[in-house]
Amino acid sequence: MHLFSPASRTEAIDLISSHTPVPDTPGQRLLFAQPSLDRLFDKGQRAPERVWALRGDPGVGGLIAARLLGDFALIDMIAMPRVEAAAALLVDAATAWARGYPEAEASFEADAVAEPLADPGVARVVTAFGRAGWRVHVTRRHYHVAAADVAAASAAVPLSVHLERAGSADPADPADPARLVALLERVLPGSLDVRDQDLVARVGLAQAAAEQATDLLDSDPIECIRFAVIDGVDAGFASWVALPSGSAYVVAVGVAVEHRGRGLGGELVAAATRDLVAAGAHTLIADTDDDNLAMIGGFERAGWQPTSARIDLTLG
Repeated sequence: MHLFSPASRTEAIDLISSHTPVPDTPGQRLLFAQPSLDRLFDKGQRAPERVWALRGDPGVGGLIAARLLGDFALIDMIAMPRVEAAAALLVDAATAWARGYPEAEASFEADAVAEPLADPGVARVVTAFGRAGWRVHVTRRHYHVAAADVAAASAAVPLSVHLERAGSADPADPADPARLVALLERVLPGSLDVRDQDLVARVGLAQAAAEQATDLLDSDPIECIRFAVIDGVDAGFASWVALPSGSAYVVAVGVAVEHRGRGLGGELVAAATRDLVAAGAHTLIADTDDDNLAMIGGFERAGWQPTSARIDLTLG
């Protein structure tokens, strides 16, 4: 077996396109497809040196590829060979690269089952990465649903709060980011989202709220944020965005601790769904942690059903 990286962008794309993701899901196949590859190579997130493959022994193949998001290393393309030694070669090469960055994660999809880690294909990937020092950080439910399939259910969910769109007066007004930070200081306590918990434990509540607000606003314009207001007080928020391609994302939903247990999360998902359907979106995408049963219930109430599982690994 010979481990190698392709010499050029064209060779890298041809090589990736010749492989089938393992585990194999619709979402993973989109990553391996030409449009996604062209887009991410154009952005500089993917590069030939971030692709590792095997050649040589008949019947032994496989591939792992990653992308770089600033200083964040993300291993997100896996065609895991069944031969243990071959899998180890690929994982070790990708891991050595990932260790050169302050933050690293390996993430892949699997079938939408109740216990994704019990799936033999998932277990094989987790075991191979585990030998290289990775551990399961969180399992998530991934939603990639047709807007037409959830439109009726979301339309039937009434909205009991007033939604105020951030940035409606002046997107440069500093009042809205400050308002978001203040709300996040009431959303993060007791959050069932693993990343929220990790962030608060690492930097404290005030800094966590500031960092999460920055991350939200760096990813999408402030106009994507809607504040849920009850009697003049912010009770929660949601962020959603529709892309020109027809795909749309429910990016984040949060409910202040004192307003939980009343179904507000589901109302916000339904409101986001209605708005995105009205904007002409044909595909809706979101994620939520498996342990966040309240948010899972909110998506179900709005008609969403998970289409795949997502497993995120972190270096120990």
